Amino acid sequence: MAKSFKEIGKKAEELIEQGKEADQKVQSCQARVAASSSRVATAKRQLAAASETDEEGNPVGDVESARVQLNMAQNQLAASQRALSSARGDAERVRQQKNAHVHEIERHNGVERSNLEKLRRLRAGAFGSDSVALTEGIAQRLNEAEDARITLLRSMGIECAPDYVTVGGESGADLSWRGGRFSSLDTRGITQSYQGGETAGTPINKGSITPLGGGLGGLLNRIFNGDSSNDMNNIKYPDVPVAGKTRYTDKDELSDDLFKYTNDYVEHAEKYNQPLRANETTADIEHFRKLINSHQVAEDTIYFRRASLADLGLKLANLSPEELVGHCYQFTGIMSVSSANASGKDMFAGAKNDGTDATFEILVPAGIQGLDLTQVDYYQQGMFDSPFCYIESATKREGSNSTHFVVRVLSAGEGLNRANDYESLQKYMDSKYDMKLDDSIRKLDIDTAKSAIGGVESVIREYPDVGIFLKSGITSTSGVMSCTGSKLSFNPDYFSDDKKLHNTCKDMSRQCFWVSNSSTTSIGVHEAAHGVEWALIQANHRYTTEAQRVDAWNSCTEAKLIVQEACANIQRTEYGHEKSRTELVRSISTYALQSDSETMAEAFADVYANGDNAKPLSKEIKRLTHLLMNKYKGGI
Repeated sequence: MAKSFKEIGKKAEELIEQGKEADQKVQSCQARVAASSSRVATAKRQLAAASETDEEGNPVGDVESARVQLNMAQNQLAASQRALSSARGDAERVRQQKNAHVHEIERHNGVERSNLEKLRRLRAGAFGSDSVALTEGIAQRLNEAEDARITLLRSMGIECAPDYVTVGGESGADLSWRGGRFSSLDTRGITQSYQGGETAGTPINKGSITPLGGGLGGLLNRIFNGDSSNDMNNIKYPDVPVAGKTRYTDKDELSDDLFKYTNDYVEHAEKYNQPLRANETTADIEHFRKLINSHQVAEDTIYFRRASLADLGLKLANLSPEELVGHCYQFTGIMSVSSANASGKDMFAGAKNDGTDATFEILVPAGIQGLDLTQVDYYQQGMFDSPFCYIESATKREGSNSTHFVVRVLSAGEGLNRANDYESLQKYMDSKYDMKLDDSIRKLDIDTAKSAIGGVESVIREYPDVGIFLKSGITSTSGVMSCTGSKLSFNPDYFSDDKKLHNTCKDMSRQCFWVSNSSTTSIGVHEAAHGVEWALIQANHRYTTEAQRVDAWNSCTEAKLIVQEACANIQRTEYGHEKSRTELVRSISTYALQSDSETMAEAFADVYANGDNAKPLSKEIKRLTHLLMNKYKGGI
């Protein structure tokens, strides 16, 4: 949230200017595409004319030269189409930023309307005259923010009447926010009774000092300026800047705000987690969550946690360790973890050994939201907000009744983990990927769908284009799940019944029809790998028309190129020198024999499900896919 209304206006102006530049770039690219299309059409006519033959059957023109000219024109068209696609993407990102800033302004306006209402109630009391200056200042800033909101909306082609505040009307005037969707925020603040004795002036948002008499100064300080108070709903919290992949090594590197809340959490963790586990929250909790989620894990990292089976939630409480493998669970609250080598301590020592406790070895991929303070001696721990986790293995430790879990965090913070019903999942997929979910998704088991989408997102983190090309999610009775590059399809016969799908994965793995240790999440990885194949086709400049791309998709052209080279490379190793291509592919799974496209997808699923224990061909296919994508995108 912006620090002042001045900053709100400045950001709005910047976004409007960025939008103009993005729109101009789109128009320029559209003109280049039109010109390139015209050149292609001309080159085709010239080639057709050159290809005509004389009476002896010889071409009347320079056919080779005409073909070169056509090829050049087609390459120029492809380049201009890519530039247009990129420009449109930039324009859409600016539009999304505008939309987010409109919502930011609406939140500000909702808060300020509430604050004005508090002042209105004060004006009726003994110190009413002292509140006039504050009222005028707030009203002026609120109207300035409203101007910024309206200007932003109009820059997006949305006409909307401003909702200004007037000062000096009747004290009972309606001050509720009507300009956006946030009118219900900050309506719980209560004007406190006069305690007497305070005479200090109170700074207001623009920096001027307003003299206030009696207890009103301290009261409005608490209402508007965030002084300490037991009523946390009245505190004005500082902005939370995006820290990204920051790695702290000393407590002095932390901001004052982060240091304050981290200390409070370490000393009073129950103050944060107990409300969250009762589906409640406080302003303090939400602010600390923002602080955590403003950070990302810098690289793939393994953490440890000693806790209890309660981490898994009630849904999985009665399953044996063997049955838990392949399931996903939603951790409720803020999860604390330690580093893999926390001062040489045995992270598994001191277990109760009564069957209720557990140890967790937690793999967190780079880029996942979370605060890592494991390298700061003062803390030696990390914090993750409500992570959604996939159980890779669950075993009883030798000589112990405790269960040791190896889990992978699929999402944390403000991601997929926050989607707990169809509406929130739809909102998340729309805002994150501009992907629309069909209403039929509503009948699926939400956690089962999230498990598969978590697998899809693990691929998107490596290949972001997959997320760009996905546009819709539907249900279909074809297969278990499918991906066409732009569309994800879920079979309700499986995704409505978590137990049925889980058992299917186990059976298919046992029969070697699917990869070893298949799960709902690895199915998502498999389908996203088809999206990678489509992304390769889109990135390959050799395909200049949509018809060529569709033909490459149907013919598995890119997958075939990768699988052929991967098999040849493995056959030159000690492991594969006596194995045929069919044997190598079958080693991944029987289903991988269906086509080169399925071989590639199963290879991705194998590496995800089995890591270092994946088949050599699977690992080679993943390696070559990465190299080929870099080549097509102009990398090394």
